[in-house]
Amino acid sequence: MTTIVLVEQDLGRAMNVASRVICMLEGRVVLDRPAAGVTRDEITKAYFGLHHRADEDRSAS
Repeated sequence: MTTIVLVEQDLGRAMNVASRVICMLEGRVVLDRPAAGVTRDEITKAYFGLHHRADEDRSAS
């Protein structure tokens, strides 16, 4: 098996070749899923920390 790490700003281009999506925020993995099961919106939220902050807000309540 061969692994290639692709760092790409063009999400469409990355999704065309990716089998797995791993998104990091501030040095932590916030999204790690097969590419076929993740949406552009989920990736965008993970990239900007939106879903992560919402999870923290819910756990603080």
